[in-house]
Amino acid sequence: NIQSWYSRDFILVNIKLPLTKQEMELDIKQWKIKEKNIKNIYDAFHFQKDYLIDLLNSTDYPNFNVEQMMEILFDCMKARNENILTYRDKIYTSSITNTIAKQHHTTWIKEFHPSLEDFIQK
Repeated sequence: NIQSWYSRDFILVNIKLPLTKQEMELDIKQWKIKEKNIKNIYDAFHFQKDYLIDLLNSTDYPNFNVEQMMEILFDCMKARNENILTYRDKIYTSSITNTIAKQHHTTWIKEFHPSLEDFIQK
């Protein structure tokens, strides 16, 4: 969504691009340095977080808790590594709405017929 918002703002001329080629090249160089420093999946997530923050700072996209989003992602990855069969059953608080998700009525491993009707009826 943030990339779409950025594209929209660019088309509407709300995004200020670097004024010179040198400024643009410097920005690209800085991102390439950050990318080369990625050593593991967590570094990759932090790289993506920095990218999202960069886009957010350039637009009027509604603010949300990016750090909380990262914590959820890390917690999900940890839960996945601990038990591949149960990590999908965890619930989280939305980093955008601050709403706690409702626990699904059936564990993921036992949900054989995922459909909207089944989800709503139970």
